[in-house]
Amino acid sequence: MKTDRELLPIDQKTEGWTWHLGGRKWHYYRNKRALCGGVLMLIHPSEGYEQGNDSSPENCTACKRKKAAEVYAAAAIGEQA
Repeated sequence: MKTDRELLPIDQKTEGWTWHLGGRKWHYYRNKRALCGGVLMLIHPSEGYEQGNDSSPENCTACKRKKAAEVYAAAAIGEQA
């Protein structure tokens, strides 16, 4: 079985987990928008986004669910091919 990195190519400069000033949880961002839809980031973090660590309790639950659903859907498509 392929890992989520093999199924979904990730650009660390534009996508991944990060925390923003004043936020309580880490959010998963893609193209400056959190997967949960609740937070917009105007600039990318200078240190880049964190990859992996998808099951951390400090992560936004809605972002974790959407990320897991994307990985599951990509795996299902990969098995059909």
